[in-house]
Amino acid sequence: MKDGLNPAAIDRILHSFSTSGSGFDAAGFRKRALAGLDQLELKQRVEHITNALAHSLPTAWADALPLVLRAGSQFPPGQPGDSLAGFAAWPVIQWVPRAGLAHPGDALDALRQLTVLFTAEFALRPFLCQFPELTLERLRIWAGDPDWRVRRLVSEGSRPRLPWGERLRELQRDPSPMLPLLERLHDDPEDNVRRSVANHLNDISKDHPGLAVELCRQWYTQSGESSLKRHALRSLIKAGDRSALALVGVGAALDVRLVAFSLDTPRIRLGEALEFSFTLEGQDQELELDYALIFPGSRGQERRKVFKLSRGHLSKGRSRSWQRSHPLKSITTRRYYPGPCSLELILNGSVVHRVGFQLEIPELA
Repeated sequence: MKDGLNPAAIDRILHSFSTSGSGFDAAGFRKRALAGLDQLELKQRVEHITNALAHSLPTAWADALPLVLRAGSQFPPGQPGDSLAGFAAWPVIQWVPRAGLAHPGDALDALRQLTVLFTAEFALRPFLCQFPELTLERLRIWAGDPDWRVRRLVSEGSRPRLPWGERLRELQRDPSPMLPLLERLHDDPEDNVRRSVANHLNDISKDHPGLAVELCRQWYTQSGESSLKRHALRSLIKAGDRSALALVGVGAALDVRLVAFSLDTPRIRLGEALEFSFTLEGQDQELELDYALIFPGSRGQERRKVFKLSRGHLSKGRSRSWQRSHPLKSITTRRYYPGPCSLELILNGSVVHRVGFQLEIPELA
C-alpha cells in the first residue's frame, strides 16, 4: 500500500495546490517530499509528506487553512481502477491535526470537508483525545450528514482500536458516549457505514464482550443482517465466546468425531506454505471452524494467532473434509523465530486437535 504515496501522488498534491493561491512553496515541497521517500514504509511516508506540506505552507493557521481547503476542493482523481488513488490525499488531511490542534473548531470543520477525499479517521483521533466534548458534539451533527463518507467518519474515526490509528483509551474504557451515535448508524442506508459500525462493535467486543453481544442482539434482528452480525462478533467467535457463537446460531459441537487429520508439512521453511487436511463426521449441526498457529516468541514465550477456516453444515451420517494451505511469509509486522511450533484445530470454539511442526529460517540454518 505504500505505493499509494509515490512520486505520482506527490505530483497530484502539487497540482491541487497549484491554483489554491499564493503562499505555497511548490518547489520546496516537491524537493522535501521526494527526499528519501523510497526508503520509507506507508505510515512513515504519510508523516514525511505531511511534514513537507507543513514546511511549504504559511506558518499562520489563518493563512494556511484556506489554501488547504481550496486544494482539497480541486484534488485531482487518480487513474481509473487504481485502488490506492485516495492515499495521495492522506497527508493533506493529516496536516489538519498537525497544524490545527490550537484551533479545534475550524480544524474539525476542515476534516468534515476533507474526509470525502480519502478518510479523516486517523486525523480525527487527536481531537477526540484532547477535545472530547467538542468533537462528540460535531459527531452528533455529522451522524445526520447527507454524505455517507461523513457519516462513516463518525463511526470509523471513533473506533477505540482502529488499526494504524491512535488508541482511544477513554472510549476503550467506556464506550457509552458513542453508543447513541452507533445506534443511529447501524442500519444506515449505505453499506460502508453499516460495516464501519460492525467494525466499531468488534473493537468494543475486545474490552466489553457482553456489551457487544447484547448490542448485536438488539440491532441485528433481521435475517439479511446476519453477515453484519458475524462481522461485529468475529473476534469473539474466533475466541470461542459461547454467547457470540449462540447469537450466530452455533452451539457446542455435538458428537463430532475427527476421523482423519493430515499435516503434509511437518517441517517447513519460512516462505513455504503449511498444508493440512482433515475429515469430520457426527450429528446434524452448524460448524464454525478455525485454526490457531502457535509460534515461539523472541524470549521463548508462545505467540498464538487464530485464523478463520470455514463455516458450514455437518449432516448426520455423512462426513465432510477440508484442506488448507497457509503461507508463512516474512512481513514487516510479524517476526518469525525458528523452532517447534503447533497447529490447533478449533471446532465451535473448542480445540479438538493439536499437532506440532518445525519452522526453519533459511538464513539462520
